[in-house]
Amino acid sequence: MKVDSLSKTIDGKLLLDKITFEVKPGEIIGIVGRNGVGKTTLFRTMMGFYIPDEGEVYIDKPLSKNPELKQKIFMLQDNLNCWDGYKIPTIKKFYQKTYPLFEADKFDDLMNKVDLPTNEKLLKYSKGMKGLFGLILALSVGADYILLDEPMEGLDIISQKSITGILLREVEQRKLGIIISSHRLKDLEPIADYIHILQDNHIEETYHLESLREQAVKIQIAFENKKIPAILLENGKVINKYGRVYTILFRDMNPTLYAAIKQEKPIFMDELAVTLEDLFIYHLELKGGEE
Repeated sequence: MKVDSLSKTIDGKLLLDKITFEVKPGEIIGIVGRNGVGKTTLFRTMMGFYIPDEGEVYIDKPLSKNPELKQKIFMLQDNLNCWDGYKIPTIKKFYQKTYPLFEADKFDDLMNKVDLPTNEKLLKYSKGMKGLFGLILALSVGADYILLDEPMEGLDIISQKSITGILLREVEQRKLGIIISSHRLKDLEPIADYIHILQDNHIEETYHLESLREQAVKIQIAFENKKIPAILLENGKVINKYGRVYTILFRDMNPTLYAAIKQEKPIFMDELAVTLEDLFIYHLELKGGEE
């Protein structure tokens, strides 16, 4: 699937500006950004709920001109409360009638695996159970690409692990393409192949996490005179400061740069693993307080 130059303006405000990225079968893509940056708008525009001002979504062919291809993409909304008054079998029947590729056997199998009661009204489910149920619906509709909007929000650790386990198995076995919008950076870190950081209505940066782990370095460092030598600021970015100890992120550390830093004779220097939270701060650091 390819999202090509997708743009959308709502109420005179440009929310998406030429958003472009690809999702290959078997990949998990993370969409990260501050509140209000346009993550949900992006998903709704990809699904056709909003008509884009420019651009197109392709699954081999453009979706706007080939509506039959829309069965290959599914968005799980972050709220299933509209189904609270219905029993699980009724919801299942609705999805079977609405989605021609719905896999009833898969739905039943996944419900059994996570021990969700099947003859209750959805209202009786806890928030964690609803999260699992929504994921099972998404995985059962027969789509090749699934959009998940904040799937872990408000769930307990057991539900989070269950959802992560199910997702990874399905991606491996069926080569699904998964796109996850989330603030929960720690949940994306172990499972995402690529991270797209949305900022000011466009993709500010894209990271291939495997490559990032090989190249990027985070260093905590301090110097006797409390000043940071220029070479560190030219090649890295300060993401935290505590007293005279600075935490600096280097996107591309190499032996020459490392040796040059050591020549500055720091009184303290420790190398740390780079996390998604570091990247989030790196690109979207708060200025003037919280939104």
